[in-house]
Amino acid sequence: MESRHNVAKRELGKLRMQRRYIDRLRLQRAQVEADISLLKGIRYDRDKVQTSPDGESFSRGVIELMELETEIADRVVEYEMTLTEMVRRVHSLSRPEYADVLYKLYIEDKTLMQAAEEIGYSYEAMCRIHGRALEEYRIKYIGQ
Repeated sequence: MESRHNVAKRELGKLRMQRRYIDRLRLQRAQVEADISLLKGIRYDRDKVQTSPDGESFSRGVIELMELETEIADRVVEYEMTLTEMVRRVHSLSRPEYADVLYKLYIEDKTLMQAAEEIGYSYEAMCRIHGRALEEYRIKYIGQ
């Protein structure tokens, strides 16, 4: 059975997963752009010979690029909506230190050690506050 904190971590971790997916799509777009730049279009000023490019690869590449652009735009909108909701939820917690910790860890994607240093907590205090913040978040927004 999944721990209570893991339920909240998974919920808050959606942002990280969405960011990674967008990054992968952007890398894929860059690769398609590079592939397209290597292709030659159809030359209409010369006779077509058997070895000349048919232009189909270029057209397919452009279509793939357009589809990737649409997918990226859709995922960015989804990410922005999730981000807005997560920020609202994190800042609605009962204690400011809970909001500070969850914001650093899940919105800014910092490690526990980085967040502890930035906020000015010891690592142990950071772990303790993180656990309490996750518990309140779970109770308030997940209800399990």
